[in-house]
Amino acid sequence: MLCRTVTSWSMVAGGASTTIVRKQNDKVIIQATSHKQYAIDPRCLAVVGKVSMRNKPIHPIGSPQRLRWLKKRPGSGLWQRKDGRYGRKLKRESLEVIEPKPDPPKIINLTLTGELPDKEVIPKTRRVT
Repeated sequence: MLCRTVTSWSMVAGGASTTIVRKQNDKVIIQATSHKQYAIDPRCLAVVGKVSMRNKPIHPIGSPQRLRWLKKRPGSGLWQRKDGRYGRKLKRESLEVIEPKPDPPKIINLTLTGELPDKEVIPKTRRVT
C-alpha cells in the first residue's frame, strides 16, 4: 500500500513493492502490487527494496508468551465497566416506566331524606363576647 504523508509517499503493507511502468510528460507512473497506478514527480527520492514481514499473518502464535515477545500485552481479564479514572462513566439511559392512568374517582351524590331543620342551626356556647 502506498501511503502519502505530508512530505512523502511510502509503502507500508508487508511484502509490497512498486515498479516503474512508464514515463508520461512530467510524471513517472508506478504500479503497486495491488495493481493501482500512481503518478509521481520524477525528482522524488526512492528507496529500492521490498517491505518485509510479507507472511506475518501466516505465523502461528502458539502461546501467550510468544504473543508477549511480539509486544502484545494481555488484557485485564474480566471486562469491567469504565470507572471515573477514564473520564465520564457510560451510563445506560434510564427506563421510562409507563404506568396506567388511575381511573377518575367515582362521584357519589348524597341526599338527606326525612326531617330537615326548620331554621339554621347555631351551636350554643358559653362564650361571652
